[in-house]
Amino acid sequence: MLKKICLILVLVLCLTIPASGFVGSSTVSNSVYGKPALTDISNHWANKEISDWVSKGLAYGYDNGTFKPNNSITREEAMSIVVRLKKLPTVSTYYLPNFNDEYSVSNWAKDAVNTAVAYGLISGYSDNTVGPVGKITRAETVVLLNRALGDLQIKPAPKPTLKPIPWPIPQTGKHEITIEDNKEAYAIYKN
Repeated sequence: MLKKICLILVLVLCLTIPASGFVGSSTVSNSVYGKPALTDISNHWANKEISDWVSKGLAYGYDNGTFKPNNSITREEAMSIVVRLKKLPTVSTYYLPNFNDEYSVSNWAKDAVNTAVAYGLISGYSDNTVGPVGKITRAETVVLLNRALGDLQIKPAPKPTLKPIPWPIPQTGKHEITIEDNKEAYAIYKN
């Protein structure tokens, strides 16, 4: 019951105050963790709650000692918060390769986003992207938290889909290697 109340509070926070500073980077920016104390929350109306979440390791500030409490929150930040709040263990199987934008996930958020995908908290967009650095909408927040309130089970690992990888080769121009279906038949095409 307490977990449901906490998740509802997160929903309210995400829907009513933009809060990019909830997770901003991989390094915690407060004096408890040997980083500068947060300098931009002392007069903020949510100072007590922000400080509480930072002290519990649920929210982080930025390396420069700011929290940026009035900024919007990104999808990867929201996923990181929910993964930490639910205390989901990091998933060792890598679920992100099937997303076209897997390399746009920030390094500090890779484990959390991968875990969120593994547990079905997010499934990505119809264009096969996860949109990690995009701002999370109110509807996406509701879906994320609704799924987090459910009984979470790790999804089966996706079968990797290998996409054509173009690269320049100085002597011959561009080449492309593809793997057709799961036959591992390689075809090399020259320009």
